[in-house]
Amino acid sequence: MASGTTSSNRTEYKTVATFIYLRRLSPNDNNAQGGGTTTFTRAYDNNTVVTLTAPPGAGGNNFQKWQRDGADWSTSPSTTVTMEAAHTLTVVYTPAPPASTQATFVKKDATTKGTWKGIYGADGYNIITHAVNYPSYVTAAPSGKTDHVWASSTSNVRALQKPGSASTRIAASWYSTTSFTVDLNLTDGNKHRVALYCVDWDTTARAQIVELLNASNNSLLNSQSLTAFNGGQYLVWDIQGHVLIRLTRTGAYNAVLSGIFFDQAPATALALNSSPVAGSSPLPPKIHSPRLSNGRFEAGLESDLHRSYLIQASTDMVDWVELSDGLPSGELTDPEAGNFKQRFYRLMRSDNSHEEAEIGK
Repeated sequence: MASGTTSSNRTEYKTVATFIYLRRLSPNDNNAQGGGTTTFTRAYDNNTVVTLTAPPGAGGNNFQKWQRDGADWSTSPSTTVTMEAAHTLTVVYTPAPPASTQATFVKKDATTKGTWKGIYGADGYNIITHAVNYPSYVTAAPSGKTDHVWASSTSNVRALQKPGSASTRIAASWYSTTSFTVDLNLTDGNKHRVALYCVDWDTTARAQIVELLNASNNSLLNSQSLTAFNGGQYLVWDIQGHVLIRLTRTGAYNAVLSGIFFDQAPATALALNSSPVAGSSPLPPKIHSPRLSNGRFEAGLESDLHRSYLIQASTDMVDWVELSDGLPSGELTDPEAGNFKQRFYRLMRSDNSHEEAEIGK
């Protein structure tokens, strides 16, 4: 953006860039001034060729084009203008598209109960009515709920551990006799693992549905029902973007939520095998990318998509216990791994064939 005035033997032109984060401008002007970060003016001798460079992104927006004197000029972040007259150069940015909103259900966990430390919440948590420590990428706002504390201090393992305490727990919840929501926005554009802990603390009659909706249009992303959760259960998803979590009572009393936990989603390391070509040998199963984090063992699984497998664990490779079954491909997760000095895992055909893969922790 430029305007100019004429003196006796030269024309002085001022280049003005507006609402941009302009980083580089070459050459410096007659006053030895270069680039800037807001609206500014620069003066040049007549016919000086000026190069302007804008960053490809600014303020969360994407570079679109340069305009000269209100008309489209260049679609390259770096452009030149000859100052044969007064000109106004404007860089145009467009809002970056919002991250796609996704929610993939991972599992129900009825084993961990209230002993979440080292298993959930490495990034942050909300121990409802007691302690909130959300990660920087989270904004969360409940609506339509009431707070309730069943036990402010207890050793019952169904109650959630208190941060900063080695032995004290709390049993509390948000609740509604109909339904309530949590507006959850993961603002960094990345996928994160989110776990909700629900416990039917004082009865065995509660039942509820937990739905994840796309916050932009209320379309249903995933739905899980909870019954018989007196012992406490986690519902775990990998979530990206902005979701609305809705808890709806379907049984007695009310719908409840006692804790929210945030972790990094495991890296996607799986390349699912396609169906074998007719007449070829089936692809053998594989366990790969093993990792141990906060007492949890995780590994990727690859196998023939048309076969189901058992996942088994052992501490001595003699006695094996079943962890899960029916998985053609996906991820092995063992939240109990940290309780053992060593543990081995194997993936076996569920039709009792001897095709298997083994790995040790």
